[in-house]
Amino acid sequence: MTIDHCPFSHHHILTLIFAHSHYSFLRAASSPEELAARAAQLGLKALCLVDHNGVYGAVRLQKACKQLGITPLIVGDDVLD
Repeated sequence: MTIDHCPFSHHHILTLIFAHSHYSFLRAASSPEELAARAAQLGLKALCLVDHNGVYGAVRLQKACKQLGITPLIVGDDVLD
């Protein structure tokens, strides 16, 4: 997908933060709510949560982003052994 076809960019510079939350054991310490609040402080339009081996923070991120007017993007970083 190019930036011209990205539904939330509309010819603006697209800036995303790809972040792990505290649900990614030993990888991060911030809650989904803290990540969304920081993204809002930075003036970002979207925040991508990439938790390790699951989407455990998805509901909490979606609720926080909705309150702050940010587009939540949820990605599962699954490791298959």
